[in-house]
Amino acid sequence: MIIYDEQLWSANHNFISSEVYNKDNWALYTKHDYAVFNPFHTWMEYINRLIGAISGLLTLMMFIMSFRYWNTKRKIVFLSGMTVFLMGFQAWLGATVVFSVLQPVQITIHMLMALVILALMVYLISEVPDSFSEKHIIFDKRLNQFLKIAIVLSLIQIILGTQVRQLVDEIASSLNHMERKLWVDLVGTTFKVHRFFCYKLSYYQCCFVF
Repeated sequence: MIIYDEQLWSANHNFISSEVYNKDNWALYTKHDYAVFNPFHTWMEYINRLIGAISGLLTLMMFIMSFRYWNTKRKIVFLSGMTVFLMGFQAWLGATVVFSVLQPVQITIHMLMALVILALMVYLISEVPDSFSEKHIIFDKRLNQFLKIAIVLSLIQIILGTQVRQLVDEIASSLNHMERKLWVDLVGTTFKVHRFFCYKLSYYQCCFVF
């Protein structure tokens, strides 16, 4: 691939390039628009990968250290191994998100997998001897109901949020990133539903606190 005339071009076939540009050898590449260097996006992607790599190494260390419970509670070892596997799967999902040019469905799946990993690690902590689970903290039924409803609303919010973000990006692009005050209004019903669930989620969070 080359950058020519501020656009990306992909080779039509294998050949040895010369110093003279021959348009017959190249086709316009439209899947990604990376011809213009964006330092902000570059740093965001780099920091994301750096944090992901550190998290992966720490998860691997957790799995190795979990073998101390092999003779007493093997469930901890299996849960730790599952976490390592899901972290690797999450890294692959992240690559598909970038390759898909941030498609809403891919972003949503990537986010939901992160929540699954987080939930699994919280459950793993509760299974470790001498952890807070040993204190036998019992939630009442009312609190459990609030938590379940909050989780469902959070999942709906994540799905709707990715859709709203995608629509806003498309509208902004169609307006050449001008008329910013019109973007939200043009999103329409999706944004209104997203805002409604935001209010509902805030209500149940307040109920949880009080």
